[in-house]
Amino acid sequence: MSWLLEMKNITKTFGAVKAIDNVSLRLNAGEVVSLCGEKRLREIDAHEGTVRNISAR
Repeated sequence: MSWLLEMKNITKTFGAVKAIDNVSLRLNAGEVVSLCGEKRLREIDAHEGTVRNISAR
């Protein structure tokens, strides 16, 4: 199948802290996915092709 967006084996570190390790994500057209962390929410809208950061209060 052909995905609109595919990310594989993503790892992100901040100094000695590993925030995410080996994360993969696939999006079909029209899907909306939110990634939540301690301080912010990241929303990926495949239909609009946008990524939005929403700060936690």
